[in-house]
Amino acid sequence: MVTLAELRTLCYKILREDEDVSNYPYTLMDSFLNSAELDFCSGLIKNPFTGAVEKKGKLPFLNTSYFYQNIPAISLSEDTTINASTLTVSDTTNYPSAGKIYIAGDIITYTWKTATTFTWCTGVSYPFQSWMQVSPVFDLPTDYMSTIQVIYNNKMKLEPKQYDEVYNSLKGIKWASNQFDERQQAPFTSWFRTSPFYTIVDWQYIIIWNLNDSWIIHLRYEKQSSGMVDIDDVSIIPNDIQARNILPQYAVGQMLYYRGEEERAANIINFALALIKQAYTYYNNQGMENQSGYGYSVGKSGKRLNI
Repeated sequence: MVTLAELRTLCYKILREDEDVSNYPYTLMDSFLNSAELDFCSGLIKNPFTGAVEKKGKLPFLNTSYFYQNIPAISLSEDTTINASTLTVSDTTNYPSAGKIYIAGDIITYTWKTATTFTWCTGVSYPFQSWMQVSPVFDLPTDYMSTIQVIYNNKMKLEPKQYDEVYNSLKGIKWASNQFDERQQAPFTSWFRTSPFYTIVDWQYIIIWNLNDSWIIHLRYEKQSSGMVDIDDVSIIPNDIQARNILPQYAVGQMLYYRGEEERAANIINFALALIKQAYTYYNNQGMENQSGYGYSVGKSGKRLNI
């Protein structure tokens, strides 16, 4: 694996400068190296001269999984007020003693619970009605960058919804819940009027909507680079040749461009972009993936397993 110290040395060789000189200090170089790695992994590679963007293929070394034990949704059993510190619900058995819950647009933090209440709550910005659904909020992994797939019970693929779209999806549920609440006293039935989906909030939380069984949730996601700080920290790119070629070239080119040294930057950036395009093409060989997370690449022999 390529270390930050090695990448620094390569950068200064490209610049033809001594290491850590006043015009190009380590702090500046490290910043551009980390930015280059993040851009490469997240597909944000852009030619500053033309505005052209290199599209990222699949980068298998970023793919990983995280598993949650789903907590069945419950409902409020009493109306609440704005800034309420206690929420009374049907049952808290499956919920942790402290955590977060979601109600109609609010992510609410609680620090204690009883059998039927969440206490010391913060984040209640609306008055809620007693029939409203309370959903669990799961923390995303600390290295989460973007979702590949969410699988429920190893067979049901959940569709994503943007956070702002959730309210529109729930308007029908609210009407249905009122009807059921008034006529049949069974608001839970209305939960099944919508297809299951998930939403990502503030790049920190995942909320699973409309699933009330205690099955495993399998989050398949792309992890982001953690950032190289110490000289022994290594690049997340597992191919040493690619890491040594791409990161220093792109980092130096970007640094020179933003310092106004465009003439020096042009050739370096063009060379880096050619290497990046080649790498993306190389990695983009996973044409299909099944719901269990196995990848397939398509070749002359047809579909072949690529685990």
